[in-house]
Amino acid sequence: MVNVSGNDLTFVEYDLGRKFARLKGSAGPLDDVPSDTVFKIQIYGDGASLFDQTIKLGAVGTIDADLTNVLRLRIQVTNLAKPTCCSAIQAIFGDLSLTPPT
Repeated sequence: MVNVSGNDLTFVEYDLGRKFARLKGSAGPLDDVPSDTVFKIQIYGDGASLFDQTIKLGAVGTIDADLTNVLRLRIQVTNLAKPTCCSAIQAIFGDLSLTPPT
């Protein structure tokens, strides 16, 4: 789960050591976020865009990204809805999995 406040951008980075072939899973807003919630979810491998999708409440983004020779993976979430004063809204990633090369 990722907490995002206002129009903040939140990200996490992982060192994959070029040991994986694919990233699969799903992403979307938690069910109890405000109805106008809109996220931009982006995934980068060594700075190159691997996934870029805008997702609204009730929708799910399906992630299937090629990680061949990727050293550093960045998962980034941006809240595109109107800023909210004091509360964080949440994006959820489901069943994210890394597949090694065959």
